[in-house]
Amino acid sequence: MDPIEENVFLEEHMKVTFSVMNELRKKKELCDVVLHVGDLEIYAHKVVLASFSPYFYAMFTSDVLESRQNSITLKSMDPNSVELLIEFAYTAQIRITEENVQDVLPVSCILQICPVKKACCDFIQSQLDPSNCIGIKDFSEIYGCLDLSKAAEKFIFRHFLQVSESEEFQTLPEDRLVDLISRDELFVKSEDEVLAALLRWVTHDLTNRTQELKDLLKHIRVPFVSNSYLNSIIQCCEQGMRSAFKETLIEAFSEKKRISTLSTFHKRRPPGPTVMYFAGGYLRRSLDVLECFDPLTLKWTILSPLSVPKSGLGAAYVDNMLYIIGGRNNTPAGNIDTPSVDRYDPLRDEWKPMAPLSVPRNRLGVAVVDDCIYAIGGGNGNTCHTSVEKYDVKQDEWTTVMSLNFPRIGVAVAVLDRKLYAAGGFDGRHRLRSVECYDVDTDLWKLVSPLVERRSGAGAASLNGFVYAIGGYDGETQLNSVERYSPASDIWITVSPLIHRRSALSAAVLCGKLYVVGGYDGEGFLNTLEEYVPEQDCWKLVSSMNLGRSGAGIAVGWKPAT
Repeated sequence: MDPIEENVFLEEHMKVTFSVMNELRKKKELCDVVLHVGDLEIYAHKVVLASFSPYFYAMFTSDVLESRQNSITLKSMDPNSVELLIEFAYTAQIRITEENVQDVLPVSCILQICPVKKACCDFIQSQLDPSNCIGIKDFSEIYGCLDLSKAAEKFIFRHFLQVSESEEFQTLPEDRLVDLISRDELFVKSEDEVLAALLRWVTHDLTNRTQELKDLLKHIRVPFVSNSYLNSIIQCCEQGMRSAFKETLIEAFSEKKRISTLSTFHKRRPPGPTVMYFAGGYLRRSLDVLECFDPLTLKWTILSPLSVPKSGLGAAYVDNMLYIIGGRNNTPAGNIDTPSVDRYDPLRDEWKPMAPLSVPRNRLGVAVVDDCIYAIGGGNGNTCHTSVEKYDVKQDEWTTVMSLNFPRIGVAVAVLDRKLYAAGGFDGRHRLRSVECYDVDTDLWKLVSPLVERRSGAGAASLNGFVYAIGGYDGETQLNSVERYSPASDIWITVSPLIHRRSALSAAVLCGKLYVVGGYDGEGFLNTLEEYVPEQDCWKLVSSMNLGRSGAGIAVGWKPAT
C-alpha cells in the first residue's frame, strides 16, 4: 500500500513569520546588520535584505568587505525612502505619494526592487498632465523607466496644444524643441497649432530667441499653414513686436507658394486609428449618444452627445475629426430627415455644425477616399436617392458627383483600393442584390457582380483585399449571412455567418480586425460586438456596448483626450 501523503501550504504562516521578524527588527533584536543612511540607523536581517534586493544579495554573498561587516553605510540615497523600502521587504506594503515618489523611485532602481519601481512608474503615469509631462519624460529616462518614458511621450503628442502652453515647453532647449515640432505623431487640428507653439516658445525669450526663428521655421510644414493665420501673425507683429521678428516671419512665408510645390512636405501622420466611434442610432426613438470602443481594454466610453438625436446617419473620420452626416430624428411626434452635418473634435470633446448636404439623406452610405467624404444614396421621406455628394473638409463644401445607377437606401458602402463599393439596399419597392463600384478618378459608377442574397441595412467593410457584406434584411427576415467579394475575380462567396442575426448594423475594420456591432434581430435591439477571424473563418463575441441600438454611424479614429 502506497504511503498517504499531502503537501500543505499555509499562506498565513509566511505572513506571521515576516510580521514577527519585522517586530524584532523594530526592537533591534536578533538583527545582524545596521544600515547607516544619512542620519538614520536602520536595523535589519541580512537574509531578508538579500532575498528582496539583488543589490543586497550581491553585497552579502560576494567576497567583498561589506559581506563581513555588520554596519553598512549607504551613500547617495534618500534616508526616508530606504526606510520605506526596508519596511516593504518585511511587509510587502509601501505607501507611494506625490511627495515621496520621486525619491522612492531612484532608490528602488539602485536597490533593484522591480515591483516597487513599477509601482512608482504606474503612479507617476497616472499623474501625467500637460504641465508636467515633459519633466516626467526626462525623469523617466534618467532612471531607465522605458514604459513610463513612452507613455509620457505619447501624452505629449496627444495633448500637444495644451503642452505647448506650459512652462516646461517654454523653457525647452532649442534641440529638444526642434525634435518635438518635427514629429509626425503630433495630434494637432492643423499646422497652425504647431506654428503657434513655436511662436510661443520664441516670444517667451524674444531677445535671445528671435535670431533662431529663421532656422526653426524650417521645421514647420509651411504649405499646410493657413493664409488667414499667417496674416493674423503679421498683423500682431505690426502691433508692437520687434521688427527683426516681423521681418523673419515675412521672409520665411513669402515663398509659401513655391514651397507648396515641393514633395518634401507632407501632413503630420499620428499613429493609426486606435478606437471605434459609434454615433446616434435607434432604440424606440433616435438617440444622441456617442460612444467609443477601445480594442485593447475592450471598454466603451461615453463622450459628448450629438447636438440632435439621429438614426440612419453616416459617420467618417478625417484629419483628426469625426463627421456625423445626415440621418433622421425619429420621435413619437414624427420623423424629420436631415441634411445636417456636425463635426466632433476628439481632442477637445466638442461639436461644431458644418456645411449641410444638398438634400436630406436618411439611411445613407458614407465612405472616405483621399480625405474626401462621400455621401451615397439614402432617402428623404418616400424619395430614394440615386445622387451622391462629395465633401471637401478644407473648404467645408459639398459638391455633386456622378449618381448611382439605382436608387438605394440602407446601402452598404466600403472602400477598397480607392474605389467605392455600394452593395444592396432598398429602391422603394425591392431589396437589392446589385452592387456598384465608383472610380473617383473617372467619376463613373459601374455594375459589378451582384450579391448572393438580396439585402438592405447590411454592414460593409474591406479587409485583406476583400469587401464584406454582412447581415441585413431581405424583406422577410433579418440575416446572419456574410458574403465576401474579390475584385480580382469579380465573385461573391458566402463565408461563416454571424452569431446573431442583424439588420441596420454597423461594421468597421480597426487594428486589422473586422467588427460588427448593434443592429436589430427581429425581436430586439442588440448591444453585442462580434469580431471576424478570417484565418479560421469564424465570428466571436468580444464585448457589449452600453446601449443596444440599430442604425448608428460608425468610424474608426484616434482615442479622444477625455
